[in-house]
Amino acid sequence: MEKFLKQNWFKIIMIIAVLIVCMSISFYFLKILPQRQHSKDSISYQDKCGAQSRIAYKDLTSLDPSSDSTPDGLNYSFENHYNSKLNKCFILLYINHWDETLGNTSDETLFDSYGLNKIASFSESKNITKNTDHLWECNINDKKVCSTLDEFTSLIQPYMAD
Repeated sequence: MEKFLKQNWFKIIMIIAVLIVCMSISFYFLKILPQRQHSKDSISYQDKCGAQSRIAYKDLTSLDPSSDSTPDGLNYSFENHYNSKLNKCFILLYINHWDETLGNTSDETLFDSYGLNKIASFSESKNITKNTDHLWECNINDKKVCSTLDEFTSLIQPYMAD
């Protein structure tokens, strides 16, 4: 065996080197390249989601996405997110307005950007001058499940994050 190793040491090293190179190339094509492609796809989906969310915003509010308020004092804003695990685009619509009786009313509603299906909604009013708070709704899939904005935010997190 010792004689065999002395005579073929160069061939053995070359075979090991070729195996290492082959494993490295395989790793690149099986692991790294698909991740890069996924990143490019994800960016494309995020761009499409952003465009669709602007359309959804206009459909939901009748406002151009660059507008954020109406003559009746409603203030609108939104954020969108493409969730790659769910392969869906979501829009979270915010509506705020002031009323003498109720005070500041805040609404947050989560929609599927493409079907405009309502997934979750939260509405509360706080009147600091009268020291009153009122929870109007806190629903996920039409079931009352929370009683604070923090709970609502936590419950919609799986939709708005990957």
